[in-house]
Amino acid sequence: MKRKIFLGVLTVFLAGFAFASLFSQHGDYYKKYESLKYGFIPYYSTIDKKCSEKDRQTAQRVVELAGEIMTDVSGSVHTQAGELAVYSVKKADVRRVEAKINLITADFTFGNGYVWVEYTKRDFDENEKLLEEKECLAYWKLKKQDGVWNVIKIKEVAR
Repeated sequence: MKRKIFLGVLTVFLAGFAFASLFSQHGDYYKKYESLKYGFIPYYSTIDKKCSEKDRQTAQRVVELAGEIMTDVSGSVHTQAGELAVYSVKKADVRRVEAKINLITADFTFGNGYVWVEYTKRDFDENEKLLEEKECLAYWKLKKQDGVWNVIKIKEVAR
């Protein structure tokens, strides 16, 4: 008897949730990148989360570090790069990099977090010839280790 009641309540709850989700509004970024959402399962639903000011400040430090790593043509890797090291310049003929990173949203809770960004990166040679241009949507998963937020996983899709 208890099981039937529990299943009935669960069914009503799930039906209500499904009905409500039909009418939920998605934000601008959700709509803008909806064609890419399957590349970000199960994270994509978080792209519209409202970001607190504290989370935005924390995320901005991570974004600034990523910008430093992307534009450093010295060949060295920043000591706190973590998984952001994938953005370091690896081609010897690259002499200058332009990078623009736009923070979309972020959330940091109990030592875990994530950051959504969209970025463009352009690599130039010594003659200012464009070697490569990349435009991506990226999801960075973070973990707090020794008081520092480190990127531990990157998912991205080129636009």
